[in-house]
Amino acid sequence: GGDVIFEKSPTGLFGGNITAPNGRVELGGVNGAATVGLEIAGDSLSLSYPDNVSLADVILDNATFNLSNDLASVDGLAGSLVITANFISFANGSAVNSATSGSGNAGDIVLHANESIAFDTSAIQSDTMGSGSGGSLLISTDSLFLENTTFNVITNGVGNGGEISLVANNILLSNSSIGANANGASGPAGSAGQIEIQTGTLSLLDGSEISTTTLNAAIDTSASGGININAQEVVSLANDFSQITSETVGQRNASDIIINTPELIIQDLASISAVSNSSANTLTEGDAGNVFINGANQVTLSNGFIATETNTLGKGGNIVLNTDQLTVDSGASITAAATATAASTTQGGSVTLNANQINLSGETTSILAETQGPADAGRINLGPNANGDSLTVAFQEGAEISAATTSSGSGGQVVVDVPETFTLTGNGRLSARSEGAGPAGDVAIRTSGLFRVQNGALVEVSGQGTGDSGTLDVISGVTILDGGELSASTEAGNFGNIRLQTDAALLLRGDSLISAEASNNANGGNVDISSPFIIALFPDGPNSDGNDIQASADAGNGGFITIQTNALFNFAENIAIDGNMTNDLDASSDTGIDGEVIITNLEIDPIQGTNTLATDPETPNITEGCQASGNGTSQFINSGRSGVAPNPYDFLSSLGIPDDIYPPGQTLAQPPAAVSPPISPQAAAPLPEAIIEAQGWHKNTQGDIVLAAETPTYHSFCQRTSAPGVS
Repeated sequence: GGDVIFEKSPTGLFGGNITAPNGRVELGGVNGAATVGLEIAGDSLSLSYPDNVSLADVILDNATFNLSNDLASVDGLAGSLVITANFISFANGSAVNSATSGSGNAGDIVLHANESIAFDTSAIQSDTMGSGSGGSLLISTDSLFLENTTFNVITNGVGNGGEISLVANNILLSNSSIGANANGASGPAGSAGQIEIQTGTLSLLDGSEISTTTLNAAIDTSASGGININAQEVVSLANDFSQITSETVGQRNASDIIINTPELIIQDLASISAVSNSSANTLTEGDAGNVFINGANQVTLSNGFIATETNTLGKGGNIVLNTDQLTVDSGASITAAATATAASTTQGGSVTLNANQINLSGETTSILAETQGPADAGRINLGPNANGDSLTVAFQEGAEISAATTSSGSGGQVVVDVPETFTLTGNGRLSARSEGAGPAGDVAIRTSGLFRVQNGALVEVSGQGTGDSGTLDVISGVTILDGGELSASTEAGNFGNIRLQTDAALLLRGDSLISAEASNNANGGNVDISSPFIIALFPDGPNSDGNDIQASADAGNGGFITIQTNALFNFAENIAIDGNMTNDLDASSDTGIDGEVIITNLEIDPIQGTNTLATDPETPNITEGCQASGNGTSQFINSGRSGVAPNPYDFLSSLGIPDDIYPPGQTLAQPPAAVSPPISPQAAAPLPEAIIEAQGWHKNTQGDIVLAAETPTYHSFCQRTSAPGVS
């Protein structure tokens, strides 16, 4: 045997050309002595190769395979192509076309190479323009390389598009594209095909693209097709807008993008996106698709993007990202948006991040769920990944996580649910804000353990335009602010409240701030805090601002600061002034009516921690007989309080532990008594009588039981004495 080679003509203008309407083209060979079999199944013929034989190469240089059916045929089938080799090369304009225009289906294109398959400036396309289904492109090899190459499966009619399936240990695309499209330009179209990729590593470089698109009218408006990528090692997108995208410009919902990989890298303006787009000539009510990233240990975005967007009647898509660690820097972003042209009846998508560590750096670096028009924004959900119980968000250079509105639509919610510890640290913010006329959303943080805000981090709800501010709601076991801030602010709207509930304690240090502040003529919001202990440490250094709790206003009225606690340490009711080195409770207004600071004792549930007893008592087991005296070792000792305070909030006694609670002959060593003036006998307090332990009991003449210091000489009917050895 030997290699199969399609070469250019001597002039270099033409290569090998095979035309086989409704036919089957099969290429292959063996490298050495072996028998190639011819399999017959009905009207179908195919080649077979012995196991463990060395296969030959197939080289296609400017070769063309036209497998489309005769356009004059109503029901003719399109042809198929099968290539089996050790190495397959498509180069210099080589192309495969398989299209059906009638009711017949297009044939499949199947490529298998033991070693590798390389495409350079080549194309494969399978279409359906009628009611027949488009053909599929199926490739399996160890390494797959695409450069300046396109793969497309398309439906332009009512038939469904074909599938693209790539199976390889390594897949590299450079300035290349893989697409599955449904185009209903001349009438409702069938479903777009699926793109399935199974690989170890997938790399997209130099503007490469993997996409699925639905256009114009559709037979079925539900999503079809989709992009499913399973990579055992890494998925990487880089250089000049490389992208994985799902788009609808029509009636049909866009497909979902699902990526399962231990590591995802998006950099250099690359992106993953699911979009519902507008078109002046067609209906545009399709929903944007969703993006799912699963099973990742590490996701890195460096000047790259993950986005879902709607600018039509359709809803925005959702982003769900599950990873141990997420790093976003250099202006990168994760965004679910409703643009200015989105209809008021739609809603932007949501962003759900399940991670144990999130690192954000860069002034324009962000994670956003936003609306830029009349539609409402979606939510941001934060929590730990997999079986984790803690989440740390580290900010740098003013990066942010935000649910926002910049127009008339309502801002979204930010919801954080972490079982143990939620930490925000560094220069950045977690916020729900309004920069337009629409109201801001709320921020809700829940953890049964520790909530910590430190090193300049900010948690806020704000109304920076004419819209109302939201509510910042925190429920935690312990809250620590160490150079951190909780803020609810408004410039022209209403609200802007903070509700903070801790089960154990609230601690402020390092010039921390809890503020519901109003600017201009707006009224200050309210701060409502419930915590058993509220502690502010002394201000640090000269010109310190102190640790303040504010509900202040400029020209409007001050708000209310309501505190329920059992112990409030190191606070005073003062006007908070920068650099005053005091910890202040401030509900003042510069020119309006001052608010009020209300401090009450925290109510304690008297039955908290108790067990509910049975309604009906059980019948006790009563032993027959009772013993009047023991073996002489039992004792009854009055030990007093032993230094225990009368209630949990009083100081402990310094009298020490009395020695009479110890067994006879054992005492606690006491320190030498201090020398003091003698006490006169008249001033000495009478000593209490010693308590004598009861040695027995008897009934008196009234029938009452009486404890006696000595064992009585007579017995009741249930008493008896025993001599040693006598029962």
